[in-house]
Amino acid sequence: MTRSPVYLTDLACSERLTLWTIRRLAGIQTNPHTPTTGPSGGLFLPCFRQEFLAVAQTFHDALTDMAALEMPALDIRVGCALSVTSTEYRLLLATEAAQNERNTDMDTLLQPLVPFAGLRARLASAITTLGACLAGAGYWLSSVVTVRYARVF
Repeated sequence: MTRSPVYLTDLACSERLTLWTIRRLAGIQTNPHTPTTGPSGGLFLPCFRQEFLAVAQTFHDALTDMAALEMPALDIRVGCALSVTSTEYRLLLATEAAQNERNTDMDTLLQPLVPFAGLRARLASAITTLGACLAGAGYWLSSVVTVRYARVF
């Protein structure tokens, strides 16, 4: 049996925004000393700019550490790609778990992506802050995401 892919067009607005943000985070370089310039300066709402810069920096640091450990890169696509990878979907589910304070579920979802506990904790911190920023802006990820596509991945 073939697994049917998930596309951005299949997802709710908050889910698409989350995936787009994750894709942007994976593709940008951040500098905490220049918070209003560069690609990360306008990436999120001004009221959450400081928190979001922390998310961007932590996410970037985790990806850099993974590369330094010669771990395989996360399968995260560019922002305009329509299909969703299993890695992106796991990060989406982890963000939903973080928003709903299910830290054990979030850790379980991140473990196949990042096997080292310390590095996984840093990525979990970034995902948790991202979830909080999204929730503060009115973008809640429902647990329906988990049920809807759990069989796909």
